Amino acid sequence: MLKTNSLRGHVALIVSAALLSVTAIMLLYAEGRATLLRDRHAADQLASAQELLTTVTDLDAALLRRIASDLANQPAVDAVLGGTDPAAMAELQDMVAAAVDATGAALGVTVLADDGTVVARLGMAAVGPAEGDVAVNGLGLGAAGDLRLAAVEPVRQGNRVTGQVVASLDLVDRARRFLRGASALGVISVDGTVRTTGPVPEGFSTLTDGCCAGAARSVGFGEDGRRYLALAIPMRDDQGDLLAEFVSLRDVTASSQRHFIYGSTAAVMLILAIMLTLGLLMHVLRVSFRPLGAVVRLLQQMAEGATTLTLKPMQTSDEIQALIDTVERVRAGQEARDRLLKLDTQLAAARNVQQSLVPSDFDLSPRLSLFGAMIPAEEVGGDFFDLFEMQDGRIAILIADVSGKGIGPALFAARAAMMLRANAGRYTDAADIVSATNDALCDGNTEDLFISMFLALLDPATGQGQCVNCGHCQPFLITPDHKARHVTPPNNIVLGAFDDYPFQPAEIAIARDETLLIYSDGFDEAQNPAGELLGDARASDMAAAFGRTDPQALVEGILSGIAGFSDGASQADDITLLAVQRLQPDT
Repeated sequence: MLKTNSLRGHVALIVSAALLSVTAIMLLYAEGRATLLRDRHAADQLASAQELLTTVTDLDAALLRRIASDLANQPAVDAVLGGTDPAAMAELQDMVAAAVDATGAALGVTVLADDGTVVARLGMAAVGPAEGDVAVNGLGLGAAGDLRLAAVEPVRQGNRVTGQVVASLDLVDRARRFLRGASALGVISVDGTVRTTGPVPEGFSTLTDGCCAGAARSVGFGEDGRRYLALAIPMRDDQGDLLAEFVSLRDVTASSQRHFIYGSTAAVMLILAIMLTLGLLMHVLRVSFRPLGAVVRLLQQMAEGATTLTLKPMQTSDEIQALIDTVERVRAGQEARDRLLKLDTQLAAARNVQQSLVPSDFDLSPRLSLFGAMIPAEEVGGDFFDLFEMQDGRIAILIADVSGKGIGPALFAARAAMMLRANAGRYTDAADIVSATNDALCDGNTEDLFISMFLALLDPATGQGQCVNCGHCQPFLITPDHKARHVTPPNNIVLGAFDDYPFQPAEIAIARDETLLIYSDGFDEAQNPAGELLGDARASDMAAAFGRTDPQALVEGILSGIAGFSDGASQADDITLLAVQRLQPDT
């Protein structure tokens, strides 16, 4: 027991009170940090949803414009506008069904006469509840209050406009493909009407109460033991007028429970650590003051006349610094946990953006066999590739490597991919597409990021086309007789460095059974445990060994060869491979 009137007792009481105060402060700090993390998580979710929705809207707008343009140029549309033609109507229905299968979107196509009369409604939806409605490009509200994205293309016979083709889709239904973690999606119109894809809890009304103020917002609420996060994003038409709010409801119960468990565990561990420290402090004080007590007893005995007593040799230690180090370790552990939680949220958003860039459909033409793969070196890579069909039937094939790694380069890659697709819909010349994309990337490039890229536009029928190399690796052209040589177009500067640069294109041709292999520098710069690079010669031999092998087997074989060469060495850079093989006409 400690005597309160002793020096040791006073020190113990003061230190105990100080430690209890520190405990209370750190618990309050932990609670405040948890609240701040929840707010930041909601803000990150809102920003990620806004960016993803903008990307989806832009990409689908380009898709609808292409579909409407293709249909407007079909003779079957002229036949339907000219009168009742069952064969032409059936042909249009087949075309729309093929577009639905190819895009995976619930497309709706409406054919209007030049006076606005509805001639035909095809697909999964329709524009306008009655005849005479005027369809407009961009976002709009449907008759059922649904948020629709539409593209209008005039039908011409010579210089005369004979009608319109309107391609549209339900934006909420389309967004479900990308926001798969949401419990429900929907639209809140300016009059407060709510339309959702599924049932919502009663607490969802807190989101509708503040509807249509024109700013994105998030609301968290709990109900029946569950925790929800609701997001509202304003949607505007091309004139900037507010149409409605796109809403997303996500069940975050599991995440909230994890955070609660982490916080509770940290609090309990902190309290246990403080209690242990107090126990150690009592022991240290007892040990530290033992020599002083021995001296006092010796002095008392000497006062009583004893003069032959001596002190035994004793050693003392200062444990105060150890206590300070313990508290500092607890604080450092809490700070490290907060950083890891924030980094995990950012990496999850970046992974979602990057996954949306990687194409999964390689069946673009019966005359071309295509396959690609990307193996990032870290959780978020700096490479990306894309391939899509242009309006004139050519196949656009590109591969790019963004400087740096992490969140910033991943978002820069997403921006570049979106711009390349958009510019491919505006221009037909490869140099014009690259030049427009470069100028847009240079604008506002405060991070000084840049992209090396190789773009090829190929005619599937002839295997001929254009290509532009912007500081990227020179592709291999692999012949059936197991030979590989570099394709060497003019080497332009990387994208994002200087605007108004005159990019130089080159002609490219792939003969039947030849394969064009485009790759990033992670291929030829792969390292083994000794630090030796794979090199261009080994890369050429590895590519040539596959000869007439189909692109998927080629890509998988090269990845296997890289793994064998690396022999367990860590991957230093992203590895991206994209192979294009021209097939025989009867293949």
